[in-house]
Formats: sequence, C-alpha cells, structure tokens
Amino acid sequence: MPNEKETNSQSANVEAISSGISEVVHAALGVGAAVARTIAEATAAGKPVPRGAPGEGPFADMIHYGVQATSNVVSMVIRGIPSTAPPVNTPGAAPKAAFPTVHAGSTLRIPLSIENPSDVEMSRMTFSCADLLYEGNSAGTPLSVAALVLEPAALSIAPRDFEKLTVYIATTEETATGPYSAKIIVEGGSFESALRFEVVPPT
Repeated sequence: MPNEKETNSQSANVEAISSGISEVVHAALGVGAAVARTIAEATAAGKPVPRGAPGEGPFADMIHYGVQATSNVVSMVIRGIPSTAPPVNTPGAAPKAAFPTVHAGSTLRIPLSIENPSDVEMSRMTFSCADLLYEGNSAGTPLSVAALVLEPAALSIAPRDFEKLTVYIATTEETATGPYSAKIIVEGGSFESALRFEVVPPT
C-alpha cells in the first residue's frame, strides 16, 4: 500500500503533467488564433477586421477570424457571368444597365464563378437568397425569395481552385415585369452580394 507521502508525490506529478499539457494546448491554440487573425487582416482589402469577444479565449478567436477570412475571400472573388443579350436602347435615351433578363413564364439561369485564391480549403459553404426586392411598378405578382434556387446546395473549394454556383430564377406569365434586386449571402458568414436581373413581358 502506498503511504501518504508517495500518494502526495504522485498527485503532485499528475498536476504538474496536466498543467504542462494545458499550457502546450493553450499555446498551440494561441498560435492558431494569431495565424487566423493574420489571414483575416491580409484578405480584408484594407478594411478593419472586427475583433473577437474579449475573454473568449484563443479557440473562439480562431473560429471568429477564420469565418472573417472566408467571408473576405468570397467577397473578393465572387463574380456573376450574365449570359443574356444586351438590352436595346432607344435612340436619344440614356443607356440602360445591362442586367440579365428573362421573359415572364421562363426560367433565368445565372452562373457565378467562385474562386479560392488561398492555401486553405473553403469547406461546405452554403449560399442562399436572403432578400428579393421588386423595383418595378407593373401589374402582376412580384417574385418572392422562393423563386430563386441556388445549386449546388453546399460548395467546397480546394485551395487555389474554383467552382461554379448557379442561380435559377423561375417565373410565370403572371410575374410582374421590371427590375429586381436579390441579396445572396453565405449562411453563417458576413458575406453578401447583390444580384440584379429584369423580368420582361412574355414572348
């Protein structure tokens, strides 16, 4: 049977080992948080990076700055590629903006190219339409958020690679014609981008 002195000595050794492991883990997390913060600041394009909540610890900071970095990268590289004919301008009138257009009763397809210029995988990002604003004044039923479908549902992009995100906009012959503005977001992140298009009368 171990005596009291041996028991106390063993307890002291266990506490010392536990303390050492805790310090190593804390230091490693601190390095990870510092790297995440550096990446977030490097991809912020000169904008201030929001600081993490004070007192939350390095693990929470690592998540906070990782989300900020991902949002910064996405906001820099997402770009729409409209595949519609340019609008016809009336002579003497001011040129109209070149928005993608769709005839009421048809479905508009807008491909978006999403690049990942970093050395870290952008994993399972979920895009969605957070808001859809009708900017016209014609008769008919304005489109709702439900009319927009984004495919694929989740997108992962390998380092220094790109993937395609496609926006489908379904209309009916009763859809109100005119310009619309949609807000596309990454769920759980701070990224958002405006997507404009126009519904024209049926053919």
